[in-house]
This record gives sequence, structure tokens and C-alpha cells, in this order.
Amino acid sequence: MSKTKHYIKSCLKDGVLTLTLNDIKTKNAVNVEMANELITSLSNFSTDPHSKVLLITGNSNSFCSGANVQIMKESLNSIDRKSTLDSDPWKELDNSIKNNLNEPESDEIEIIRNITRRIYNLRKPSVAAVNGAAIGFGMGLALSCDIRLASTSAIFREAFVNVGLIPADGSCWYLPRMIGLSNSLLYQYTGEPITANEAYRLGLVSQVTQPDKLMEVSTILCNKLANGATYSMSIIKRLTQLSSHMNFEDSMDISGIAQGIARNTNDHKEGVSAFLQKRKPFFKGD
Repeated sequence: MSKTKHYIKSCLKDGVLTLTLNDIKTKNAVNVEMANELITSLSNFSTDPHSKVLLITGNSNSFCSGANVQIMKESLNSIDRKSTLDSDPWKELDNSIKNNLNEPESDEIEIIRNITRRIYNLRKPSVAAVNGAAIGFGMGLALSCDIRLASTSAIFREAFVNVGLIPADGSCWYLPRMIGLSNSLLYQYTGEPITANEAYRLGLVSQVTQPDKLMEVSTILCNKLANGATYSMSIIKRLTQLSSHMNFEDSMDISGIAQGIARNTNDHKEGVSAFLQKRKPFFKGD
């Protein structure tokens, strides 16, 4: 009897859940099975009190090469395409949005896209350790994490335009906020690769390490976060998301509300006590 293939390796240690994409043959391209495993892992992570921080990486020398091409081929036959599109792409998009012409939720590509939605809505810190190529959806997966660390061998590439598609994985929201509008459109229009050092210069990643040091450095960071005031970190993440749509005064108003919540946490009490007692705080995330 053949064993069921697992596309995600999972390891929980010291509050850090490490999820490793594991399909070396396709350079960790995401198929439906991998997507479902990843979504299940994210759901379990979000509710597990022992899992404090998420770390995502890829097996071998690739982070994620995107959505599996076979899925794209199969979806061509399943999509009910219109016979003609409006010659004005903006008008076609506006009309489709107005008429709510969404892809069905059972569509394989839609299942994969839901991964980045799940990560965006996580109430816990997430880190991507980009160990190699992060192509198409692979780049979107890395962008959806709160923090990105990369090895010198990492490559980022918005490759959708090369197959006549668009970045529908959240990249159009994330990327301009990270590297600016002009740089975002440059890489999304051309599909050209971004090296690890260029990604660092642009602010796409926070740190670049040698390949053999990436997981060590990433784990040290994740352990630090896992031992921190994670309840406050969750509020920080949501406050930052909300503030991206607000003016300064509105952001200041909700910051005051958020601070009121943080001041009622046990972690705040512990932090103040530890400071006064000149000792290291022991946060519990509540």
C-alpha cells in the first residue's frame, strides 16, 4: 500500500510552528493538496494556544515556485469564459466588479489564493524564511507574512504577467506599501526577478543571510517573538492594517483605544513589574 504524500512538513518547538513546503520535484509549487494542507495547518495554528509564532519556508533550494502549472492548465477547461471581452480592460474590470462576477470558490486557483487571506487575518506573528526562488504565488506567500528574511540565493519574481495573468494573491495590496508604486508596477509589468540584495535595498526583506544561516537566524527571531507580548503584537498588526486606510488623526484615535486594551493585559503588568524589579519579563500572551 502506497503512503499518502504530505506536502507540508510541520514542526512545533518552543512556541514556533515551522511549516516547510515540501515538493522538491516541482520546487514547492502549490497544488490543491498542498494548499489544503497549508490551510488546515494555518487553521490549527490560529487556535492552538501553544503555537505563538508562524515560520514558513521551503524544502531544498526553493521557497515556492508558484501555483502548479498543471492547475492552470486544468482551470482553462473549467472556467466558463465569456465569448468576448471589452476592448477597454478597465471597463471590463469595472463591469465585472459591479456585477460581482467572481470565480467559484471551488476553483483550484481560488483555493490557493485563500492561503494569503488566512495569513493576513492571523492574530499571531508570521515570518517567511525565503531560502530560494519565490515566484508568482510564492512571492505573494512571502509578502503575506509579517516579516521576511532571505538567504543570498533568494529570488523574488512577480511572474504572473508572463502567462497573461495578474497578481491576485494580495501582492497588489502588499507590494506598493513595501517598495512604492513605481517599483511595484515595474516588477509586476515586466516579471523581472528581484535578487535578495535588491529586495533588501527596496525594503522587501528585513535581513539577508548566507543560505546555511537562514533557518538559525529565522528561528532566533521567532523564538524572541514567541517569548514576547504576543497579545500586544496582535493588536499592533491589526492597528497597522487599519491605519493604512486612515488619515493621521483617525489613526491616533484608534491607537488610543488600542493602548487602553493593551494596558489591561497581564503582559503589561508583567512588563512593568519586570522593569521595576530589573529582571527579564515572563510574558504569557494575555
